[in-house]
Parts: sequence; structure tokens; C-alpha cells
Amino acid sequence: MDIKQEEIMPSCGRIRTFIQDYNQSPRANKLSFFLPYLILALELIVLIDALIISNLIIVSIIIILVIISVLEIIFVTREIYSKI
Repeated sequence: MDIKQEEIMPSCGRIRTFIQDYNQSPRANKLSFFLPYLILALELIVLIDALIISNLIIVSIIIILVIISVLEIIFVTREIYSKI
């Protein structure tokens, strides 16, 4: 099965450019891009647990942390994209 790179690349130019830039970035930048997603996933798991037990204090704190994590992902994405 012979798959060409063009066949698996998305059709949107911005997404394609981002994926190419991400693939060309150093390993440290790739790791700094992966860790915020891992932290965000863990925060969402804790948020679901807090919603199940109806602890509003924990829910409010986790929502603030999720917002910070999303902002961190945006800033890391811009940093990786601007360096290349």
C-alpha cells in the first residue's frame, strides 16, 4: 500500500502549515506542546469527579485551572509557530 504524503495531509492550509512546522520543531518544543494537553486531560478528569460529588469549591478551582491550561496551550502553539 503506497500512501503519498499529500493524501494524508489536511486540505486546510493553516492546519497543513502548522503540522509541517510542528514536525520540523525541536524535540523540546514538541514535549512542551504535549505536556499542557496531558495536564488538561487530568484536570478534566478531576473536574468530572468533582461534578459527580457536587463539590462546588473544587469545581470552581478546576475551572480556573482549565482556563489557564487552555491559555497555556494557545501560547505554546503561538511560540512554536512563530519560531519556525
